[in-house]
Parts: sequence; C-alpha cells; structure tokens
Amino acid sequence: MSRPPGTVTALKLAVKRLSFRTRLLGALRWSSSAARLVGVRTTLWSQRELRGVLVGALTTLVFAFAALTVFVAQRPLPPRLVNHFDQRLRAYPGASRYVLATWLRAGGSAPVVVVAALGAALLLGTLWHRRDLALVCVAAPLLAGAAELAIKSIVERGTAHTAALEGAFGAGYPSGHTAGITAVAAAVVLSIFELVRDRRARGAVAGAAVVLVTAVAASNIVAGAHRSLDVVGGVLLGVAAVLAVFIGVSVQRDVGNRSARLPQTRV
Repeated sequence: MSRPPGTVTALKLAVKRLSFRTRLLGALRWSSSAARLVGVRTTLWSQRELRGVLVGALTTLVFAFAALTVFVAQRPLPPRLVNHFDQRLRAYPGASRYVLATWLRAGGSAPVVVVAALGAALLLGTLWHRRDLALVCVAAPLLAGAAELAIKSIVERGTAHTAALEGAFGAGYPSGHTAGITAVAAAVVLSIFELVRDRRARGAVAGAAVVLVTAVAASNIVAGAHRSLDVVGGVLLGVAAVLAVFIGVSVQRDVGNRSARLPQTRV
C-alpha cells in the first residue's frame, strides 16, 4: 500500500528537522566542552614566555604612570604644546561636536562601567565557567576607581576651566571616566585572548576596545571636562589595574592548584 505524496514529504521534512536539531545540540555541547578545556588547559599565565611579557608590561605602565603623575603634580598648568592641542580639539555648547562628545563621554560614567563590568563577568562565569576572569572584570575597575580617587586627593590638579559645563568639578588628574572604561575594555580583551584562539576574533575585539576607549577619552577633551594629560593618565591607570589584578588572580590560582596536587597526610 503506497502512502500519499504529501505524507512522504512531511516525513522527510520531519527527519531533516530532527537531524538538524541533533547536530545543533551536539555542536552546542561540543562548544561548551571546548570552552571549558580552553579555559582550563590553555591560559596566558601558564605560558612561561608570556609571564615575562605581562609582568614587564605592568612594570612599564606603573613607571610611566608614576612619571606622568609627578610631572602633572609639579606643573599645575599643562605645557604650552599640550594646551594648544587641547584648544584645537575643544568644542563648546551649540556645536555638533560638543553634543556628540557629551553622549560619548557618558560611556565612561560610573553606571555604564558598573553595568558593563557585571555583564562581562556574568558571561564569563556562566558561558565559559571562568570565575577568575569574571573576578578580573569586576575587581580591575574597582581598583582603578580607588586608585583614581586616591591620586586625585594627592595631586589636586584642578580641572579645565570649561569642565563646569559638563558638571565636572574638583581634581582632574587622572580622568575617572577614561580609567573606568579602559579597565573594562582591557579586561574583556584579556579574557578573549585567554579563551579564544582565532586571531580574527581577537583582532576584532581588540580593535573595538581601542575604538571605544579612544572615543571616550577624546570626548572628555572635546567637551572640556579634562585635559589630554588627564585622559592619558586614565588609560595608563586602567590598563595597569587590569594587568595587576590578572597577575594576582593567576598566581593565586596556580598556588591553589599546586596545593590541591600535594598528597594529603592523615593526622
């Protein structure tokens, strides 16, 4: 007894859908397992040649930030060349560049930084099961913010005279908006380099992070909230905070793994 053509077509479609769902579920399970393996076995800190690079980069950033901080503290007014550069970039209310800079500067505000850091930490903790990288995404902006407030109280270099237009008051060095968004962006880039091997994906994320940080940093100068040296200090501080937290978390993880491998003696 032959089946109607419509029934045969329906059966074929059902088989195709079932096989597609099976392949999709298998791919998702494999990607989840692969993500765990990448996060556990292939870490940046586990590669000896990269340890020196990370420590050297952190040392260089700390010395550069310290030198810039001393320079700014000794010169309340920026050099003539820096002041001329800031004046060329600056815009004033009513100009389209000023409106755009105001919107971009909001990308480095405290609420945006907190939401971005918590969102990145949630994804890293749930999707890749990397609580150490999630901790870096949360702790690095906190460290950068605490260091920024401490340094501002020590240097006490006032903001630009146009900063009041943006509601910025008090000390201007380093830029908190720039330091916060730099810390989040650098933590995300470092996490992607830790988890993903595809160079194109790494380059895309790194490029997007550079564009984001540059836009927020430049908007602070254009809107008159900060001077250029303030945002340079914020970038140095944000990246240094990420590297410091990442190295500390990696060392703590290695110590925990070694102690777990040691044979337990019974008392």
